[in-house]
Amino acid sequence: MDRSELQKCEIPSNDKWVVTQNHILTITAEEARHVTGFDEGFKIWDLYFLQDMFHAVSTDEMYVIDVGWYPEGSPEGHYSLVLIERNPKENIYNWDKPLVEFDTRSLDQLLSKIRDLMSDEQKIGAGINGTL
Repeated sequence: MDRSELQKCEIPSNDKWVVTQNHILTITAEEARHVTGFDEGFKIWDLYFLQDMFHAVSTDEMYVIDVGWYPEGSPEGHYSLVLIERNPKENIYNWDKPLVEFDTRSLDQLLSKIRDLMSDEQKIGAGINGTL
């Protein structure tokens, strides 16, 4: 597959979430190993498998979904998703205490988790109890 054929996954905003950044590609990590067409010295890992791949904020600004690839740029890495809650008293997001932490190399599992979290706020509450 050539670099020109790469496409981002479609993860639209909805009435509960605003997607502010989406750089998740429609290819798996295994498929990425075979992508060609980069300038000399660059590989897909250097340009697309980064710490800042996806970011969405709930419309009430109480939650953030953040996805990155760790370690950044590594073919042996994995997607890491966190769901963060805002502390209304301090008006800051509690990055040190994620409500949900999810690591996977599977693109399908990652997209399923994102869509589940974005589909219903009740599921966020379930995530707090470790069921997501």
